[in-house]
Amino acid sequence: MYQFNPPYIPYDGKMTVLDLFDKQVWLNPSSVAIVFEEERLTYAELNVKSNQLCNYILSSGVTEGECIGVLLERSLWSVLCMLSVLRLGCIYVPIDDSYPSIRIEQIIKKSGITFLLRDSSNSDFSHICPNIVLFPTYEFLQNENSKDLKTVITANQSSYIIHTSGSTGQPKGIEQSHLTLFNLINWAISDNSSNGPDKYLQFSSFNFDMSIYDVFYSLCTGSELHILSNYLRSDMFGLRKYIKENNITIVSIPCAILRTFFDRSLGEFLNHQLSRIICAGEQLFIIGGIRDFLLNNPNVMIQNLYGPSETHVVTGITYSFSNQEIPEKASIGRPVDNTNIYILDKHMNLAPIGVEGEIYIGGMHVAKGYRGLPDLTEERFLKDIYFGKGMMYRSGDVGRWDSNGNIEYLRREDDQVKINGYRVELEEIEIALRGFNNINEAVVSVSELDSEERELVAYIETSELFDINEIKKYLLSYLPGYMVPNKYVFLEKLPIGPTGKIDKRNLPEPEKTKGKRREYVAARNELEMAMVEIWQSILKHDSVGINDDFFELGGDSIRITKLIMAVRKRFNINLKFEGVLMEPTISALMEAISLDLWLNTSKIDDHGNGYDEIKL
Repeated sequence: MYQFNPPYIPYDGKMTVLDLFDKQVWLNPSSVAIVFEEERLTYAELNVKSNQLCNYILSSGVTEGECIGVLLERSLWSVLCMLSVLRLGCIYVPIDDSYPSIRIEQIIKKSGITFLLRDSSNSDFSHICPNIVLFPTYEFLQNENSKDLKTVITANQSSYIIHTSGSTGQPKGIEQSHLTLFNLINWAISDNSSNGPDKYLQFSSFNFDMSIYDVFYSLCTGSELHILSNYLRSDMFGLRKYIKENNITIVSIPCAILRTFFDRSLGEFLNHQLSRIICAGEQLFIIGGIRDFLLNNPNVMIQNLYGPSETHVVTGITYSFSNQEIPEKASIGRPVDNTNIYILDKHMNLAPIGVEGEIYIGGMHVAKGYRGLPDLTEERFLKDIYFGKGMMYRSGDVGRWDSNGNIEYLRREDDQVKINGYRVELEEIEIALRGFNNINEAVVSVSELDSEERELVAYIETSELFDINEIKKYLLSYLPGYMVPNKYVFLEKLPIGPTGKIDKRNLPEPEKTKGKRREYVAARNELEMAMVEIWQSILKHDSVGINDDFFELGGDSIRITKLIMAVRKRFNINLKFEGVLMEPTISALMEAISLDLWLNTSKIDDHGNGYDEIKL
């Protein structure tokens, strides 16, 4: 343990990431700081607008230490609000604007949000948060003071609260400090050598702590931060074009999206300026298209970062074929500066090299705890018995040291899972399911589709069949889309084990039972048959009719992207992402395509070959 954990680097607690940003404003005032679509701000402009926004918020009566919620669509405002809230000495609480209203209200209440920064596209929350600031345009800031604030912020002050899935049936908020953020960014800067300012692509949701890493790593190194629109986050062809045209050098992207971006069906990714790919969120497998890309671009580095939201990033490792052979299953690497990793057995003893145990995390990155949940905080945040001071977080992750001091991630100890990079507590979904009409008992499990892809399956104890679409609609009123199961199994009785608890090991395969679904209509021609085959492959369904709804069969944003790629490869047709959202059945898609073909006098043969490029 003492050999593998890094030595302590002294830190007086006086500097924060805001000081690192201010330094870049002084060094590079005219350099571009952030870009969103056609908008861009230099470091000097970002600094001025942030100061103006701070003074605008102060005039509304906010005081230091209050929680300020940020509920916005992705834009320059996302970064401007994050920076400004921290500059005020307040606590930044991002909220995903795609969440259902009930979940947003839960976050506002549990965090104690007193001010909400939002745009006009969201629902009204004035009944639970009377102080709401709307952002129409920059013009409303023009008359505000632009001088730098004199707020003194110290390392131990709270910086942000990130919400994750909670086993109580509601999201739980993790409260972090400025100490964690400064130490992480300081480590990242020292760990990543660069020939100069980069062009950094920010992909992840602003509801994830990785977005905070992205923003401040870029702004604290004088780099140019590119914020992707929601549309480009779903369009892999458009994303590839954007990276090339804007000479992006660093891409920060979740593992699930990385697999899709480098899917072999898109062809080789050429004529780019990429030097580094940053991944986080779940186990990284370097196989398939991403491995092909790294082999053909040996100087491109891929960095795998690990850390639960309770500690942010705590380990990392960087690979490139110019330096070494890259394993197919990536390690999660070594501890970052001023962080201690302990791998302990069930008796809290240190596990030897090569022996698995639970990962405990100590040092500067340990959060203050769960906001408003003292019992859960006491359960997961323990006294650091090995370092002798401070706290350590019990992660629930199982891993082991290798002889080189790197850590291999193995699995979870509990019912927490990762779905497409999202952290999900299965019990929260089960609680929501039990609230639906006449469902007395329900359990949620994870089905492994392959080594990299998994999906949620709900098992419901009932004597009748429910309309699956109605269940999904109900769940979507309480849960984010990524927490809604793709498949549903209805059983007269859930299997019970010897202890009287539900025996998840004896749950049947999801394909063997069905709920109510639309009347099956078979493909009527060769083209529809080809589309059915594509849907069956992507959705892992043996039987797909032309009137079946893509989303009722388990479709989601990642699977839409796979559908678009498969259709383009097979028929040379460009389906738009929003086109699939509007017409989520094969019959509707084919009708629209046929109309476009007729209007454009395009010709196809009986097998659906020879299509011109059609945009739906």
